[in-house]
Amino acid sequence: MFVFKAAVLGAGTMGGEIAQVIASADVPVVMKDVKQEFIDAGLTKAREVTEGQLASLVKKEKLTQEQADERREEILGRITGTTEYAGFGDADFVIEAVPERMEIKQAVFAELDEVTPGHAILASNTSALSISEIESAEVLDARIACPGVTSSSSAKTACLISIRSGTASITKSASPKPSYSVVPVIRPRISSRRSSACS
Repeated sequence: MFVFKAAVLGAGTMGGEIAQVIASADVPVVMKDVKQEFIDAGLTKAREVTEGQLASLVKKEKLTQEQADERREEILGRITGTTEYAGFGDADFVIEAVPERMEIKQAVFAELDEVTPGHAILASNTSALSISEIESAEVLDARIACPGVTSSSSAKTACLISIRSGTASITKSASPKPSYSVVPVIRPRISSRRSSACS
């Protein structure tokens, strides 16, 4: 599966960093939250991370300042902030980074099930909640089960993620079966070359 467009739900610190990592991999990303002020904060975080990474490359003489400025605009230009679901209809990969409350997670996935295409992978950034319980809202019974994707540290520096399966059934059957989903690992490409610090 190829990811041509992604979406992030939640524009907090983690949401902004996740959106930045995706955009650094040359993938357009929509970042949604309930208020414009949250979107602005997420975009500011993405800018801070991008400028910090590029400044480091300039200092190491891997990029000129002109190249860094150009790359910064490329990355940030791929991130679109919104308070609506309008841009989710053609997303291939969606990850939520909303507050760690089960009722919020379940509500979010119910909404995502309605607004995303059938092939889209729906993922959670939860680090503490049960993926199976998130799925138990029965909104994903005909969709790819949502894998829990948790970065090993902050999204901007993580090279590793953990993928945890739930127990929801893909189809409506009497006996739920473990469901495993393969999540594409999106690696950032900050420099002008097709290389990654995570290789």
